Amino acid sequence: MQRYEALFMLTIFQGFNILTNSLSAFLVLQEMQGAPQWKVIGYFACIMGILLGVILLVLCELCENE
Repeated sequence: MQRYEALFMLTIFQGFNILTNSLSAFLVLQEMQGAPQWKVIGYFACIMGILLGVILLVLCELCENE
C-alpha cells in the first residue's frame, strides 16, 4: 500500500466507482431504455473516455516506478 501515493489510489478508486455505477445504471436500472441511439452512443463514449483515462494513469504510474 505504501508503493503508491494516496492521490493515485483515490483517483483509480473513484474512476472505477464511476464506471461501475454507470454500467449498472445502464444494465440493471435500464436508464437509457427508450433513449435515442445518439444518446446511447454518447453515453458509452463517455464511459470509454473514463476507462481510457484510468488506463493511461495506471500505465504512466507503472512506467514512472520502473
